[in-house]
Amino acid sequence: MSSMIRRRRRLLWILALVVLGVAVVAGARGIREPIFRAAGWALVVDEPFGPADIVVITVDADGAGVLEAADLIHGGIAPRVAVFADWSRERRFRSIVVVCSRDHSRRLRRVFQRSFKGHPTRILVRAARHSTFDPDRWWQDRDGVRTHVVESQKLLLDLIRHPIE
Repeated sequence: MSSMIRRRRRLLWILALVVLGVAVVAGARGIREPIFRAAGWALVVDEPFGPADIVVITVDADGAGVLEAADLIHGGIAPRVAVFADWSRERRFRSIVVVCSRDHSRRLRRVFQRSFKGHPTRILVRAARHSTFDPDRWWQDRDGVRTHVVESQKLLLDLIRHPIE
């Protein structure tokens, strides 16, 4: 009789572990997407902005940056567009909207915050909406995964080298 009870208890423990395992797998699938989305958006910054003196496009923004800059110009945000260079301080712009690819936006904002600290020029970073990096689905294709891994490493290194911003 006692061996039968032990078998039942063992069977119940195995069943409980299987049910728990299925629940964890099912639950993980339900939370996996929000976690990946949050990780994707950790690379992206899109600051609110108003009228600016100029819209600047970074070299890495490619065609998505050009489209975004065109939308901003047509929307009346700024009267002109430029490709970024050190001349922005010399020209005494009060505010600049910088358009870049989504995956570079947070790290680029940190670089500009350091570079323009103490200067009257206000730099606002705009992530190009037409960028190929999709923070809501980056893990679904190989390019998105590669981009996220590389940019996460760069952002982490920037955070380690310059922790207080």
